[in-house]
Amino acid sequence: MTPVIDAEDLGTWWAGVADILLQEARHADSEYDNLRLLMDAARVRAEECSDLDGGYSVYLECHQIAPRNPRVLRALARLCCKREDWASAKDWLEKCVAEEGDALIRTEIKLELAELLAMRLGESREALEVLWSALDETPQSEGALLMLALLLGESDLEGQAELLRRRLVLVKEPEDRINVLLQLGHIESLRGGEGGEALTAYQEAYALDNTRWASVLGVYRCLIEAANWPDLQIFVSDAIAAAPGGEAASRLRLLYEVLQGTHFGEVTDPSTLHALESVLGQDLNARL
Repeated sequence: MTPVIDAEDLGTWWAGVADILLQEARHADSEYDNLRLLMDAARVRAEECSDLDGGYSVYLECHQIAPRNPRVLRALARLCCKREDWASAKDWLEKCVAEEGDALIRTEIKLELAELLAMRLGESREALEVLWSALDETPQSEGALLMLALLLGESDLEGQAELLRRRLVLVKEPEDRINVLLQLGHIESLRGGEGGEALTAYQEAYALDNTRWASVLGVYRCLIEAANWPDLQIFVSDAIAAAPGGEAASRLRLLYEVLQGTHFGEVTDPSTLHALESVLGQDLNARL
């Protein structure tokens, strides 16, 4: 029959393990072995003995031996989080970012730092800066992309547009690219400006699938807003040619006839505007 060890006895046993590790560290033949044994002792004290303060003091000894070691710095940061010493955790993580040589691991640490800044210290702006920095180094980081999506406010249209552009670099499937491009076109339309970014996004989506109504509608609206009548005439003609039939195609033909009546010039007549608005009532998920 297996003997039952109560929690107190188990805690005493682990405390003894930590003491042995510390004694071995004191007599280690090399700095490497000394550090390794001290790290093990700190972990046992903090995790197995639930002695956070004791574990922290041993980790500080490790830091004195290897002040630029990322493993030591990260261990100190994580233990500070367990102690809810958020300010110290931030300091240790920032030092760890500066010392970590591996880009992927450095990105992981930046995500930990960003979460700490945003969720524990209320420093959302600084957290965003850390996340953008993480994406600069590791563009494929889904963690950074997700955290940015959560932290960016609805009013931060510039940030949302930049996030969509970053995501677009990673998206390969045509349908997924179209969805991201349509979101980007919408955000850029809300931002306004004269750079044509919204039109470019909608045109790329249209080039990938010229039967997607949202793409057609996006290009159409951008050209109307820019009063670019020559390109509008060419575009509507192309959209009609691509349309296999159905209500959307009929509305496009009606739109072309209305615009023809103005010789594809500036539209100001109320009845003409009403006819144009009938096109805008289409379901964005519909296909031509």
